[in-house]
Amino acid sequence: MKKINGILLIGALVLAGAGSVAIFLPKDSKIQQANAENVGNDTFYIGMHNMETDPVFDSDDDSSVQGKAEYIEGTGNNPHYLKLTNFHFTGEGASYYNSSWYRYGIWYSKSRNLQIELVGDNSVTLITSTTEGDRYSGAVFYPKNSGNKYSLELLGGGSLQIKSPDASNKDSDGIHFRMKVINSAATIEGISGYNSSSNAGIYFYGGAQLTGGSIIGRGTKEGIALNPDSSAGGDFTVEGGTILASGGNGTTLGNSNYGFRIKSNEKSSFEMTGGTLTAQSNSTTNVSYGIYYYTGQHKLSHFKGGTVNASGKYGVFNDDTSDYEYDYLSLSDDVVFNATGTVKAINGRVLNSIEGKGYSGESQTGTKEFIPISSEIVDYTSKTYKSVHFEALEESSFTQEPAPKLGLVANGQAQELVSAGIAEGGTVLYRIGDSGDFSAELPKATDAGTYTVQYMIDGDEDHRDSEIKIVTVTIAAAPAPGPDDPVGPDDPVTPVDPDKPTKKGLNGGAIAGIVIGSIVGLFGLCYLLLFFLLNKWIKVEDKAVRVMRFALGSKDGKERYLSFKCRFEYRDKEHVFSSKEDALK
Repeated sequence: MKKINGILLIGALVLAGAGSVAIFLPKDSKIQQANAENVGNDTFYIGMHNMETDPVFDSDDDSSVQGKAEYIEGTGNNPHYLKLTNFHFTGEGASYYNSSWYRYGIWYSKSRNLQIELVGDNSVTLITSTTEGDRYSGAVFYPKNSGNKYSLELLGGGSLQIKSPDASNKDSDGIHFRMKVINSAATIEGISGYNSSSNAGIYFYGGAQLTGGSIIGRGTKEGIALNPDSSAGGDFTVEGGTILASGGNGTTLGNSNYGFRIKSNEKSSFEMTGGTLTAQSNSTTNVSYGIYYYTGQHKLSHFKGGTVNASGKYGVFNDDTSDYEYDYLSLSDDVVFNATGTVKAINGRVLNSIEGKGYSGESQTGTKEFIPISSEIVDYTSKTYKSVHFEALEESSFTQEPAPKLGLVANGQAQELVSAGIAEGGTVLYRIGDSGDFSAELPKATDAGTYTVQYMIDGDEDHRDSEIKIVTVTIAAAPAPGPDDPVGPDDPVTPVDPDKPTKKGLNGGAIAGIVIGSIVGLFGLCYLLLFFLLNKWIKVEDKAVRVMRFALGSKDGKERYLSFKCRFEYRDKEHVFSSKEDALK
């Protein structure tokens, strides 16, 4: 009996001791103790804090916490609601075992839509576990068996940064979204650990609808990956806001790195109609891609609007050589699409319904080539552009087109072939023939011949390049020297002294002209003298007038000759008399 009583006493003391330990455990240790090792369906944790059992997470629960996280469960058709107000948490995450240990900074597996309101700047920073931790995720939003039918909507204009630890050689992703993300104003950033080669800043499995705000993903392997669920899918649409996808960060980078990876299936697609996407892979040692796309026999990746900047060793890449119907990049409407690569700008298939320019150098430098609108898919694997620029621009136009110069004759000097053109929206460029670079200088030629001059407008930032136009121009050969002009074009010519008269000979025609002219002139002078001297009135005794005439005559009316005939007439002013006597009467 004593033995039994002793055993009972010892048991009571053990229970009492356990109770006292439980009473005096610090609150942080309570969180550690409450950590659910079988976190699974229909639960919600931030760090090791269960938001369902304690919907307010602040410094009262963990002295390292700043700000406040408040959770309200939705009822009926209302979503669950989480408000973060200048909330900052750094610590170990909730754990889950499935062949290996997983740690999560945020774990959400509730089968209901979720709204997260962000006030101010907020952050969740996951650290490596001191006990177990083989794989890490800064945040996982994963309603189990939901088929991606639930959504996560970001409210407010604040920000949330979620970061995984730099766990050496361990998977450490930033964020996994297995819900459709809706964002109009907030900023969310996912950062992977930088010491593993297979990490991503953000994975999207359920699609997204972005009308504003910012989405930022930074990772070692890839910045942002669109990897829709094979059974449920989920369209990823960008109508506004900004996306920054940065891959190839850190030191352990693996074999290939991606800025923005697009994969679609028959139930998902990517479409951008506005906003800005910057996709960059920063690795200089591995194969790196700014945008990597693979659509297969499914929906296409369509860029219709907004601005895209892609850079890496390959700006844009698709390594599938199969001629799938939708396996291409579609550029159209109002998109401004830039890609640059240290190896190539684009490697893959493209359908562009807007004009483009391809450059031999990075960042739109070097020799430029016009890329016309294409109605068919073009394979860029054989093209060597290191940068491209596609943009739907306004038309440039000529206010005065270059005109061919007329009457050009070879003279041993280079002569301009056309007059200068005047353009609106760009600079007029020229070249001779159909090869070589265009230049703003007017084309010139020296030798005789017919030349083809091509000209175009190199559009400015707001105007597209014009079509290439053609004019033909002829330079005639210099005339060969004639018998009367023995001086050839290359013979020396003696200069003429303007103050010294030149000597010139007279030919036969000139002599004959001078002689004939002299004779006719002398005869005319004589005629005038005789006419005025002989044809005059003579007064006779104040009554009658005797007139002496000079006239031309003929002999027998046949032979014409010049004769000088003088005759006298007796007459007054009204009558002619036959004799002097009659006149005196």
